[in-house]
Amino acid sequence: MKTIQCFDELVDHLKASGVRRRVAVVCGRDESTSGAVERAVEAGFVEAIYVDNDDVDVAAAEAVALVREGKADVIMKGLLNTDNLLKAILNKECGILPKGQVLTHLTCAKLPMYDKLLFLTDVAVIPYPTKEQREQQLRYVLTLCRNMGIAEPRVALINCSEKVNAKHFPCTVEYRELVEQANRGVFGP
Repeated sequence: MKTIQCFDELVDHLKASGVRRRVAVVCGRDESTSGAVERAVEAGFVEAIYVDNDDVDVAAAEAVALVREGKADVIMKGLLNTDNLLKAILNKECGILPKGQVLTHLTCAKLPMYDKLLFLTDVAVIPYPTKEQREQQLRYVLTLCRNMGIAEPRVALINCSEKVNAKHFPCTVEYRELVEQANRGVFGP
């Protein structure tokens, strides 16, 4: 697969794939959300299911139910607070996070002065991840990168210190361990 280096290439790839995903759009009445959904529908890779309710908690629960029941593939957040949506997703009785899995945040960004896409994981969902959670986050972002045609993704573990410092920044010790695992091929090429 050719490496996808910009959002236009991503859209072209999604169009060419012939796959349509059912997207449950929660509280998507705002212009920004509805505009993005309309462009994806017109491009042919999204079937939109608008889930709007004056009670955002009800709307979030309805979207989660659609995914849990196999009637939607993806949830898209519109104008509702993240905590309302996460409460429905993480609900132990009727949420959608499989037991033992980590919910994380993945972002794809394109900077005008850089010729590649940048991928960031978990800038907000897990403030103090364990080593095991970091490993799952790393696996998620590496899978995404490889699905975007990046055969050997480069990873930076960003922290407030460039050096391992067990006393003041204990997580940097775990970062070193993750780097050692990566060098042994634990996470793939």
